[in-house]
Amino acid sequence: MTLRTLVARLATLLVASSLAAAPYLFSRPLLQGSSTLGEVHQGAPPPSLFGPPSGTRIVMSSGTSVEAKMSTLGKRVRFYWRGEDGLGLNQIVETSFYPTSIRWIARNGGIRFVVSGKRPLTWATVVEEWILEEPNVLVEASLGVKHFGRARVRQVTSIYDAAVPGRDMVLASWRDGVAEDRMLLQFWDSRDVYALDLDTGGIEILASPLEGHAPVWQPDLSAHTHRGYPGIWSRNHAAFGVIHVMPCDVDPERWLILIDANRDGTPESSLLVDDDTWSVLGFDLAANYLD
Repeated sequence: MTLRTLVARLATLLVASSLAAAPYLFSRPLLQGSSTLGEVHQGAPPPSLFGPPSGTRIVMSSGTSVEAKMSTLGKRVRFYWRGEDGLGLNQIVETSFYPTSIRWIARNGGIRFVVSGKRPLTWATVVEEWILEEPNVLVEASLGVKHFGRARVRQVTSIYDAAVPGRDMVLASWRDGVAEDRMLLQFWDSRDVYALDLDTGGIEILASPLEGHAPVWQPDLSAHTHRGYPGIWSRNHAAFGVIHVMPCDVDPERWLILIDANRDGTPESSLLVDDDTWSVLGFDLAANYLD
């Protein structure tokens, strides 16, 4: 057994022990008859989230691209910078929390990512906005070789930091289809969908699998989550308004759509569609989208 393997196994055992010791501050059934959600906790992220790192990618006008991937167990985010002529740079950023979701967001210029996670000890859910500095392309004059210079996170802004039942850990996050200053979040314990104002930190519930808990009641939210990119997305549809599209974990040919018909930021209804209905309603045609 190599030293690296031994260290990895010890880290896994330590996280597992912290899971066992994590305080169960509250407990409520989320869906009647649900066998997948079980009881809710405010401890460490569950082992089911310690899978392959999910990520998000952006290509800048300079031709340079950056892909961000997180390691929940390792408490780090890795940025893969790629440029012309095969230039490459791997940048690792250690975090003080367990990252559970990361998405690129376009607002106010700059290279921005919204990083969500769970703090150790306090187990608070945290959401931060990171602004990255694109690395310069340097040239070794004597060798005629190009390479990237140093990359860094230029600014970190805390947007949300709280331990609240129903908002325990961000399971998925994605950009709003119209408002660039909003992110949509789905929380792990409740499967509720919220809108988070990135300027004020204000948070508003949009949809829930519990009846009477949100503007849109959609029981199937419990099965519609996707941590990877670009599984969940929002766009401005000419006929339906702003739509928030969520694939189904257990049935890849079924989609849940939250519909904000009047584009005021709050969905009024939802649809469950299969692939055939998706096409009949015109969701597969790029010409039907205003953005």
